[in-house]
Amino acid sequence: MRVAFPLGRPNYLRPLGAVIDACRALGHEVFCVQYRNEPELVTLLTGVRPDVVIALEPPPPGAVPPWCWLQYQTDFLAYGAPGIRWTREDFVRCDAWAIYSEWWRQWLPDGIAERAMVTGMPELDEVEGIDPDMVRKEYGLDPRPVVLFLPSQDAREDLVTLAALRAFYEGAILIIRARPKDRVTWRMRRHADLVIQDDAWGPPTILKLLRVASVIVHTYSTAVLEAAYCGVPSVCLAPEHLSFYPGAERVLHGGEGVFCWRGLVYHAPHITRVALADVTAKPDARAAYVERFLGDDGRRGARVRALAAGLVGARP
Repeated sequence: MRVAFPLGRPNYLRPLGAVIDACRALGHEVFCVQYRNEPELVTLLTGVRPDVVIALEPPPPGAVPPWCWLQYQTDFLAYGAPGIRWTREDFVRCDAWAIYSEWWRQWLPDGIAERAMVTGMPELDEVEGIDPDMVRKEYGLDPRPVVLFLPSQDAREDLVTLAALRAFYEGAILIIRARPKDRVTWRMRRHADLVIQDDAWGPPTILKLLRVASVIVHTYSTAVLEAAYCGVPSVCLAPEHLSFYPGAERVLHGGEGVFCWRGLVYHAPHITRVALADVTAKPDARAAYVERFLGDDGRRGARVRALAAGLVGARP
């Protein structure tokens, strides 16, 4: 079976890596197709001639192969909200839809929701294979607790947060996880022990860091999902001025959302000593969160592969 994986951005390898591994394990031909725009993707797929496509976005007009659309973090929640480019037609052009858990089904369009398959979040298959001791050795980390900070798009606010973290967690290792799009200034670097670029997969850098982290601090980062699975408590900073994507009210507040979960994901307008002192991951809270949002069986990548394989030759 020839399987194509469109890569609109390099970090698409993070959620797709476990599925790619599952395909290769069964001897399938795998094609990672990097593209800059939809017409180019259609042209490249015509040249590759895959039997099936597994992607994080719907097929562009003109794409011919059977298409399996894999949920990418919270993106499905934006369907139907003002300003979002995805339409019902985008969903209809797909042949199959893979979602993390039953909870996400309610946000899909009628007629599609009933046919989506629960597969779990594939990249989590890689967590158990990551040895925390080896991660500490790789990055030169001593046994102290690790505070992991994920920058927002507001460098000034990030600087204030980092200064507070440095003061409150004097005896901890403070690490900034940085991506190409993140603006990490020299003033921010001055407060951190390490700045680590998140540019690897197999396993993803973020998963390696979460295996040694004691707490993660972020501003509505979807890394909250991986952190919860790894049993790492989050402080989700929620400044009042923040303008989040349309549809966000479905996951933000109310005590039981992706970014707010009692005993695991803590909401705060800004970092305070009290907010950090009480941050713990309660096992029952973690189990409930994983059950609702992620699924938990260790064969997620293989399940997505099987879903896609069922599409080959299935069209009339």
